Amino acid sequence: MHKQGLIFIILLFVVSIVTAQKKKLRHQQRDSSIVMIFTQNTTSHATNIKDTIFDKNIIKIAPLGFISGTYPIIYERKISEDFSLLGGIGFTGKCIARNFLYNLNEGSKNDFNTDPYGNHEIDLADNLYAYDHRVTNIGSMYFFQVRKYIYDSEGMNGGFVGAAYSNARYNFTHQGITSYNNSKLVYGGSDKPESETYKELYAVFGYQQLYNKFSLELSSEIGFGFVNGTKYCVYYNTFNSKITEFFTDYNRVIFHLNLGVKVGYHF
Repeated sequence: MHKQGLIFIILLFVVSIVTAQKKKLRHQQRDSSIVMIFTQNTTSHATNIKDTIFDKNIIKIAPLGFISGTYPIIYERKISEDFSLLGGIGFTGKCIARNFLYNLNEGSKNDFNTDPYGNHEIDLADNLYAYDHRVTNIGSMYFFQVRKYIYDSEGMNGGFVGAAYSNARYNFTHQGITSYNNSKLVYGGSDKPESETYKELYAVFGYQQLYNKFSLELSSEIGFGFVNGTKYCVYYNTFNSKITEFFTDYNRVIFHLNLGVKVGYHF
């Protein structure tokens, strides 16, 4: 009887150990399943972010456009795996960059003066890009660009190269000059309209980063352009002490170099 009791106690002890081990295993499995659920949620979140890279449309603005006096609204559309098309339309204002460079190089001011009579008389009206008696009016602009995404790119996210054409018209008004007395100009005539048009062809290099619905683009541009404009001029005739007002057209070829920043919304 004592022997049977001892066997029963030993069996009960073994069963207790096995039961404890099973409970421990069930807890471990439950903890493991929680980790798996957490991992699945993280992967799904990462996939959602990655999916935004494959959006086909971006609307952008150029927050530093005031430096060149251009204020475009830009639309980029993905047309294939690596290519996109861009178009922009907007308005123009005062070009701070040209005014700064003009004032920086005082000695070249007369390069922009006109000499219609060939006798080296000085144009008494403001030189180009001087705003002593000239104000800038609203003009218009547009541009087109084709772009190929290259290194480290996915969708419209990554490095790119492109080619572009832009057309920007700047409008001005110069105060009319009525007379020239005692080496002093007298203003008070009707305002004189002036204009200047830039037609430029250039290559574009840059990088665009897509975030959660927002984009940031950094780019550089290099090329050339054709400028043609109409300027108000005043010539003083020393023989009869009279002034002559007229407009003259000018043309020149320029070197195009620009650094750009654009921010946008992609969808």
